[in-house]
Amino acid sequence: MRWDRSGFLTLRLSIGARRRVPEEIARRCRFSDCNHDREPGCAIREALEDGALPVERWQSYVKLQRELHALELRRNHLLRQERVREYKIRERQNRRKPKKR
Repeated sequence: MRWDRSGFLTLRLSIGARRRVPEEIARRCRFSDCNHDREPGCAIREALEDGALPVERWQSYVKLQRELHALELRRNHLLRQERVREYKIRERQNRRKPKKR
């Protein structure tokens, strides 16, 4: 916590550090494509079992990753729709132009 210039007390949380924890632990997994489910040598599962990674934090991390994935899918879908729309506009414009002989 610290006082800012206006005199208000502000609380700074190290959100970046909290997000990195599961990712740092996952780097220690035996396999680089580990799903953190039933694979042998999974560092996430070991950290959950020995309490080094709280279950709530892991569940929150998994939920955040699902939300980010859903946003990315939606974003890609919207980008694809926009490209199709632009393509159709260009095609219509090209059909209206007289052909050169």
